[in-house]
Parts: sequence; C-alpha cells; structure tokens
Amino acid sequence: MRKFKALLICFVLQQSILFSQENIVYGIDTTESKAIFNYLQKVRQKNIGKSDPMYKYVKNQGKLPLLVWNDTLAQVARTKAEYMADHNHFDHVDLLGKGINYYISKAGYELDENWLDDPENNYFESLQAGYSSGVGAVQYLIIDKGIPGNGHRKHLLGQDDWNFKNVDIGAAFYRTDPNSRADYSTYTVIIIARHRY
Repeated sequence: MRKFKALLICFVLQQSILFSQENIVYGIDTTESKAIFNYLQKVRQKNIGKSDPMYKYVKNQGKLPLLVWNDTLAQVARTKAEYMADHNHFDHVDLLGKGINYYISKAGYELDENWLDDPENNYFESLQAGYSSGVGAVQYLIIDKGIPGNGHRKHLLGQDDWNFKNVDIGAAFYRTDPNSRADYSTYTVIIIARHRY
C-alpha cells in the first residue's frame, strides 16, 4: 500500500508539472507586458510602499507626468522582443545595424529628424533578458547595477531633463520556447518616447 501511495504521489506531481508547463504561453505575454506598464506607472507616481525595493530610487523625486500607452510603440517593442529571441541577438542595435529610433519612425511614430541621423540611434529603449516576470525585469533595469551613469534608471524614471519629457510608452515581454536556440528564456523591451524636443 505504501508503494502504491508513493507511486500515486509521484504520478500526480509529474502530471501537475506537465500541466503547468502546457499552460505557459510562449511568445508575447500580454499580461506581463501590461504589468510592466502598470508597475512602472506606480513607481513613477510613487504609489508604492516603503517596503517596495524601488522606493529608495524615487523617494526624493517628485511625481512625474503620467505615462500614456502607445499602440505603435507597443508593436515596435513586440517586434523587437521577437527579433531578439528569433535571432538570439540581445542588443540595442540589430544585425542590420539599426537602432530603435529607426524602427519607431518606420512604424509611423514621428520623431524629430535629428534623432534619425544615425541609424544606430537609441534614445528611447531599455532592454532586459532572463527575468521570469515583467515586474522583475523593470526592477532589474531600475537598479541598473554595473551600467555606467544609470542610463536605464534615468530612462524609466525620467530622472534627467531628456527623459523627464518622455511619456509615450510601449512594452513587450516575450517568453521563448525551451526548444528555441535563444540564450534567454525571456526578453523585455520598454520604449518610452516623445515626438519632439
């Protein structure tokens, strides 16, 4: 009887693991993508408690303008996340030598022409790979450990004159299929931009 119970428990555990793996959505995870937007909005508006690990990065900062979800930027973010996973290429500049400014403009989001003078330009994008959730990816980028000048933190939290004016946002969280050749299990792209100086 003991062996039967042990086998039954093993079978149930195995089936629950398989079931949970079957329910994982590979590709763009819209729930996590929206969680990125919602969490970042809360952090920027200081609608987080003192126990939130991001509180120390905004406690001395005034409230920022509200972020505004932009479908064009979201589509560019989704395309970039898919591209990085499909090409196993985690970088601000793609294999064609193009940065996010080029793709934002190509998608129809008008940018100042001076921001397009170099096809590698990236004024509006933060990237993260490997975190299991969108909120975790945002936190990692805000901490910005090892990044000179804390560029991601400044971008996401509007902590300099340039980034303060950026309010249009699109974000994407992409889960890679375990059978893919991608180095990372997830790719996160956050674009916060504006049209003019």
